[in-house]
Amino acid sequence: MRTLRLALLAGMLSLGAGRLAAQTPIEGEDFENVKAQLVDWSATWQPAGEPAVYRPAAKWDSPFTIVADSADAHSGNQALKWEFSGEIQGMVLLNFPPLQVNATELELRFFVKTRGIDKAGRLAVDEADSSGKRLKSNWAAVLVQPSDSWTEVVWRGKVGGDTSRLRVFLAYDGMPAGATVWIDDITVKPVPGN
Repeated sequence: MRTLRLALLAGMLSLGAGRLAAQTPIEGEDFENVKAQLVDWSATWQPAGEPAVYRPAAKWDSPFTIVADSADAHSGNQALKWEFSGEIQGMVLLNFPPLQVNATELELRFFVKTRGIDKAGRLAVDEADSSGKRLKSNWAAVLVQPSDSWTEVVWRGKVGGDTSRLRVFLAYDGMPAGATVWIDDITVKPVPGN
């Protein structure tokens, strides 16, 4: 069963690889300048026994939405809010915009808060070249524990010399109706000495 889930996750992550080249890389995001839509954010859902569904954030309205939320930011006035109106069976991923890479050892940081979730999510990190081709994957870079208060998530890793962008995903194996995930204050920086 674990092998099947990893195979499904690998397939879902490969679906978005061609979309990477068209997206604009970010070096940080605090959601303060987001007006109506979360540009370059997306999600992938793999319902049990069905093909994966990929959509930009603004195109999801059921069984979840992805919006900028001004009610509960970690800092500033807005955060990303991923809210589930219905129960999710199967794997679901929040796809970050590509993150610009300019060093061989990097540190990715962001803050996360959850409500109505009782299991850990997984932060997955793919390395890609400037054309969007996936070079290397780390399927479970960090376990993201559920928490009703803001918690910092940190991933630190070495990347290959041909890597120019990171693709980052927050993955959950199913979600209950009413679950919510907030993300804020994303940064990616070289580790000192690189």
